[in-house]
Amino acid sequence: MPHLKGKYKGKTGKIDVMEDYLGTEELSGTYEGRKHNWKIIKKERLIRKDIENKAIETFRKKREDELRKQLIDVGYVDDVNRKIGILLTWVLMPDAYRYMCMIYATEPEVGKEMMSNLLSPMDVKSLDMYLDAIRTRGHGPRNRITLTTIVKLERKIKKIKGR
Repeated sequence: MPHLKGKYKGKTGKIDVMEDYLGTEELSGTYEGRKHNWKIIKKERLIRKDIENKAIETFRKKREDELRKQLIDVGYVDDVNRKIGILLTWVLMPDAYRYMCMIYATEPEVGKEMMSNLLSPMDVKSLDMYLDAIRTRGHGPRNRITLTTIVKLERKIKKIKGR
């Protein structure tokens, strides 16, 4: 039993609750009153600690679920990007594909704009269908997109006029 501060009220069992400098509650009064109230305060502290632990646990679980969702989203985006890369290797000429990759690496905004001009959102949804068609036929389209077309598209996006 810790040392208790406060006024002694005799054998009536009345208790004064005083607060010390640290903010912890200390009780005074008769021994039975102090003992009873000490048990109540101990139970309240345990309940409060249990509630805090449950809140921390629910917060941790929620954070883990958010991280799991983000990882799933990142995996989905990586999968779509890989499929787009495969499709572009079939649709673009080799030099056009290299040039497109170089632009995408040096100027990401221009690369994204070019990608949105080459592939519409509906095309992205049907990537699997396009890739299956290419695999079954064994080759891509007969007329591939050339380097000059990619350069023209880049000039159009950058709003460069002239040759």
